[in-house]
Amino acid sequence: MKKLASENDLLRAKVEKLRSLTAIYKPDVADNIEDEFVPGVNKEVVLARVENMLADEKVNIKWLPDVIEKQIYLNVLSLMLQVMNDVLKGMSMEFAGHRIKFNLTFLDVKMPTTPEPPTPEPPSQGKTQASESS
Repeated sequence: MKKLASENDLLRAKVEKLRSLTAIYKPDVADNIEDEFVPGVNKEVVLARVENMLADEKVNIKWLPDVIEKQIYLNVLSLMLQVMNDVLKGMSMEFAGHRIKFNLTFLDVKMPTTPEPPTPEPPSQGKTQASESS
């Protein structure tokens, strides 16, 4: 009985220690999106891509909560872009007396929106030129 009580006390102490650690190290889940990206990456486009992936039934994992799935996709895409950025930073070649270096920059693209249907032109009022000349 005393052994159980001492083990419980040890477990309580460990739980209390873990609680104090989690209070110090709160997870930063998508609170600061800026930290997820390298310079030269269009954050809005990446976030829109992730939202499109979540909306796609072929990609979205039904049993995984979207909050977790979104963070996974953000992490994977940002890691891919960081690796590409690091590879390109260290990459250069020489050609015809020139050193060529590569860097990752984003295109200034607009966010994808649903296009509005074209509005039909109103019919012209009055006489046409053919009827005026006769």
